[in-house]
Amino acid sequence: MSRRIFSMGTICVLMASLAAVVAATPALADPGNGTRFKAPPAPSAAAVARMAAVPARTPQITPRLTPVIFPPDGYYNCAVDNLCVVVWDPNYLYVYGNGSARIGAWRQFNLFNCYEYTLIDWYSLGFYHNNQRPSGPNGIRSYFRNQYHNNLTTITPDNIGHGYMWDPIWYIRNC
Repeated sequence: MSRRIFSMGTICVLMASLAAVVAATPALADPGNGTRFKAPPAPSAAAVARMAAVPARTPQITPRLTPVIFPPDGYYNCAVDNLCVVVWDPNYLYVYGNGSARIGAWRQFNLFNCYEYTLIDWYSLGFYHNNQRPSGPNGIRSYFRNQYHNNLTTITPDNIGHGYMWDPIWYIRNC
């Protein structure tokens, strides 16, 4: 798997762009069923332009899971007992019900089975939503790891969407 090395300046700019996107539109719960949430808008044009320096490949995960695709500002679900990880796919042609279309969409992978998943071509902004049980500080721990399998981030379930920069993450263990 080839990865691209970014300068610290580029990473800081991308993280600031992600913070602006997530701060401007937090994931909002839908009062209907407690597992439907409002997605953030697409990354800013400036962030997308910076991402263009990276080969535009569609993000994948192994073992292979079927992604859920949804548009910016759309709604997404994160079912109970899942760690839902979402990455921006700059290649996806999203066609709305009225026939209009746009390039780019959110690509969600629902991690249910306890496993160390490998991220492929995740060079982008995104977010995660941990809806595993039991929740809280003593809940199931999930780990975001680098190419050497070192833990970079440890999370516990809180059923809240969190913005994240996926560039340094190569593996996720959801248990």
